[in-house]
Amino acid sequence: MTLPNGPQIRGRVRNESGEPVPDVYVCVDTAFTTGRICRPSGFDGSYAVTTRPNTYIINVVPPAGSGYIAEYLDRKRNWVEADEVRLGTGDIEVDLVLRRGVIVKGTIKDKRGVPAVSATINFGDPREVEHAGATDGTGAFEVVVVPGKYHVDVFPPRFPGNLVGREMEIDASGAVEIDIVLEDVVPAGTTYRAYSVDGPSRETPAGRTTSRVTTSPSSASSTVTGERSRRQSSTWRMFGGRFANSSALR
Repeated sequence: MTLPNGPQIRGRVRNESGEPVPDVYVCVDTAFTTGRICRPSGFDGSYAVTTRPNTYIINVVPPAGSGYIAEYLDRKRNWVEADEVRLGTGDIEVDLVLRRGVIVKGTIKDKRGVPAVSATINFGDPREVEHAGATDGTGAFEVVVVPGKYHVDVFPPRFPGNLVGREMEIDASGAVEIDIVLEDVVPAGTTYRAYSVDGPSRETPAGRTTSRVTTSPSSASSTVTGERSRRQSSTWRMFGGRFANSSALR
């Protein structure tokens, strides 16, 4: 069986100085996702995605540690705002320009030091997400953001569901490294019995927060409200159930 050649979205990926950027994943998908296709840029920044005629959204996923911002065509921040590109039966050229940002990286773990795998972290303000990422198998994350001050929402993995999310404020005027500890879910107002090897047992109130962050955020909370749950669901819709960073892609 011979399959017909499909039309291509192709072009070059460059930075703001006009230099080619290799190893960037250029990803295309329909507005109502039908299967994302990602292809890497070559040493000269060129890329080509072969697909079928349709209307597509394009986003770029720079290599980890490159310092380039993962975003959508024409610097749109998320899947909802992204401009659409119409592909007919012929090829079209779409050149992409990457801009540099600052790297925010760190880890998300529970208080026992166990990595929170697939936890999500959002950067923006309390009403809107501007950048987002997810942790890998070691609980590490790395997100490149536009320099500025951000409200950060941290959401624990959906499974096994035994951790509580938290919020904080960070100043990302330059590179930031943060280690975030999530508390266990414990019904408020209950007590548990703590045993000591060299001392008597004691009753300890539950629900205390002992979250630790290396950057000493100006405000933090380990309470997940209905509004925060709504923002988490909204983020998944905005990013089409996927995050525009290299750790989530691979």
